[in-house]
Amino acid sequence: MNKDMYDENGFIILESNYSDLFQKRTYLAPIEYCVDRITEYDIHHANTSVMRQYCTILSPAVLDKLDSLGNQRNIEFGNLLRKHPQGKEIAKKLAKGVIRAKEELFRANQIMDQDVLSIKNDAVFIIGRKLKHTKFGYIEFAAKNSYSAYLKLDKLEFYYAKADDIIAVKGLSDEIINEPDHQNGMISFLKNVFRFLIADNKVGLRRYLREFAHKYKSLELSYQYYRELNQENCYRSKYDISGYSFNYTQINDLYKPELVTTFNYKFYILPIIQRFYW
Repeated sequence: MNKDMYDENGFIILESNYSDLFQKRTYLAPIEYCVDRITEYDIHHANTSVMRQYCTILSPAVLDKLDSLGNQRNIEFGNLLRKHPQGKEIAKKLAKGVIRAKEELFRANQIMDQDVLSIKNDAVFIIGRKLKHTKFGYIEFAAKNSYSAYLKLDKLEFYYAKADDIIAVKGLSDEIINEPDHQNGMISFLKNVFRFLIADNKVGLRRYLREFAHKYKSLELSYQYYRELNQENCYRSKYDISGYSFNYTQINDLYKPELVTTFNYKFYILPIIQRFYW
């Protein structure tokens, strides 16, 4: 017999049939890209539903009132925690309850490490599977978003939904991503990369990257491609005033020779070339 199957008291050790990643508040799989169905499962009304399921400190009436507030629910829940004499205890129970809820999801669906792309507190991103069991008492993991592919670039997570032709980004605000210059510039570039990856068109992607990189460095692209896709969200000028950088928020093509254009190339274009130019 294999002694490794028994503990020191002679009892059989049963291996878990689901991942222990549910214990993590945040997690990102160590992969640079993924082309597969990716579904984001979030706990519906996480704060109130977890309270109903695992904690009796707040009354059903209070939770009902919070649930009726719509988009204001999370704000008012935070206010309640600050004012409630047991606020810290409630916050601890909420955090533990989210972990318990995720464990139920993982156990019921036998979710393994390779099934998990990302975890963002009560949100779990599952690769290649539609989960059968998503409701546990008051807890319901709703399929919030569905994506076709994923890329990790410059510590940012890019998720592409082919059906809607949209990119969601974890790490930058929606306000920045939805900036029209980005939508017509770098987001447009990333969408094209995703389309080639989904189609498994390696030859087409190599050709596209070669031509795009040349045009980018030669300033042949429209000015929108040179807006930095980062928190500063600006067109970076070559000039400074008394030692302070001077940047633009609105320009046209005539400004391109005045710009520093290295950021998008260094953090997006070049890494994609290095990764996919087989």
